[in-house]
Amino acid sequence: MKKTIKISVIVLIVILIVAFIAFFANSLFGNPISKKLAENTAIEYIEENYPDDNCQIKAIYYDFKYEDYTVHIISATNENIDFSLNITPKGEVAGIEYWKNPTNEEESATPLTEDELKELCIKAHNLYAEWFSPANNLVVDWDNTLKIDKREYFEVDSTEITSVEALKTEFAKYFDSEEIDDKIDGYYVMYNGKMYGASELVQGGEIEGMKHKMTIEKNTNTECLLKITSYLDSFEQVFYYRLRVIDGEWKFAGVFHWVTQYDLVLE
Repeated sequence: MKKTIKISVIVLIVILIVAFIAFFANSLFGNPISKKLAENTAIEYIEENYPDDNCQIKAIYYDFKYEDYTVHIISATNENIDFSLNITPKGEVAGIEYWKNPTNEEESATPLTEDELKELCIKAHNLYAEWFSPANNLVVDWDNTLKIDKREYFEVDSTEITSVEALKTEFAKYFDSEEIDDKIDGYYVMYNGKMYGASELVQGGEIEGMKHKMTIEKNTNTECLLKITSYLDSFEQVFYYRLRVIDGEWKFAGVFHWVTQYDLVLE
């Protein structure tokens, strides 16, 4: 009996040790299932975005700091295609890091001046703030509501933009397709010829007294990296914005951060 208990205790200790090692290894290196999911997501991304460029996965790394996978992708025939996808353990693309810009030479453009960058950033911000932030200037009809999948929508009352497609067209002037799909398809619907926005879009208020400073970190003929520092009294917050030449036009690529609601003034 004592021998049986002793063996059971030893087995339990071994199981706990193995479980601890597995947990530690998973936190540092990920796990085979999530890694395979990241690989499949990368393959789908390649097939959808670069079907004719003979792309291949060079390496897959697990980033224990951010708890996601970095999939390095290159092309056997196009040396300009060299980038990494950041993919979550659930197989979702969380970001893209371009080591070389995959745009064609004819899609390159003249680097924007500081004044042009400020103007583009302000215009993009104003559109973003009006339609995808706590926007007091986005008028809604509080009496005309709509519920879809337990989410509440209000009719949008706008004389300038009256449909989801029109909003997409306006957003396409400043943002890449991923930002458009994420922000518009996630929050706007058409019903009986009318445009409705999710109730989350009109909650909250305006931040007063915030100042902003723009710093150009990188500026080439195909890519630009901006740093915008926001100041409010002693509080300071930094946001990074990446612009790329897409279809011959400068557009924001990746996450576009909402910094404050109205009247973005860049020093």
